[in-house]
Order: sequence, then structure tokens, then C-alpha cells
Amino acid sequence: MVQVSCFGYSNGSINVTPINGITPITYSWSNGATTEDISGIAAGGYFVMGTDFTGCTAGAYIFVGQPAAALSLIGVPINVACYCQSN
Repeated sequence: MVQVSCFGYSNGSINVTPINGITPITYSWSNGATTEDISGIAAGGYFVMGTDFTGCTAGAYIFVGQPAAALSLIGVPINVACYCQSN
């Protein structure tokens, strides 16, 4: 799982690895994807259900995080050296 790089971005990803099971394995994600791995996703929770060749299923819930807040800037005023100057 890779969290999004900045608050509100949609560049996270999830890489799942099946353990055991008989291939081929099909995938069904809560966002509608059907691939093993997903990318270009926003922060939030995603559920994936895998079904192997014999019909056995396994599911997982994965949460993709994001930084706590958007970028903030704080201005520090610097006074001019002398009256009526713009330095």
C-alpha cells in the first residue's frame, strides 16, 4: 500500500499478493476494479475479494492514508528600513 503524496491527491496504490489458492485468481474491488493491484486512487478504505479457480474466496480491507493537512505557509513581516522606502 502506498499512501497518497499530498492531501486530496489521487495517486495512492495497493498491491495485493495472493497466498495459496489455485490460479487463475479473479479480483473484485469495492471501487469496481477487477485487477490484482490498483493505482491512481484517493485516500480511503478499499475492500478486495479474491476468488481462485476452485471457487474459494478471501477478502481484505485496506486503508490508504494521506498526509494530515494541506501545505501551509506562514508569512513573517519584515519592516522597511526607513519611512517611504520599499526595501
